[in-house]
Amino acid sequence: MEFYEGGKLVRIERDTNGDGKPEEWQYYENGRLDRIGMDTTGSGRADKWERNPEAAEAAPAAAPTPAAKSTAPASPAPAPAASGDSAGTKAQKK
Repeated sequence: MEFYEGGKLVRIERDTNGDGKPEEWQYYENGRLDRIGMDTTGSGRADKWERNPEAAEAAPAAAPTPAAKSTAPASPAPAPAASGDSAGTKAQKK
């Protein structure tokens, strides 16, 4: 069932299970869906709310988060060169 004020849609009530009572209430502000209330317990009152559902539908998917920076230390430094060998390799005799 739709409800209007001043010619503008302000609320829609929906009977989603066919028992003759609404289980969903959609509220409109300035022509846009603002919130939806749902009765999930059969109490006749909204016990679950979704705010601004149109914005959630129009929002782009979240960008993937960058990989976390490693807190592990960098690879170990190379072992010091043998005495007298600044290149890090031992001279071989021929």
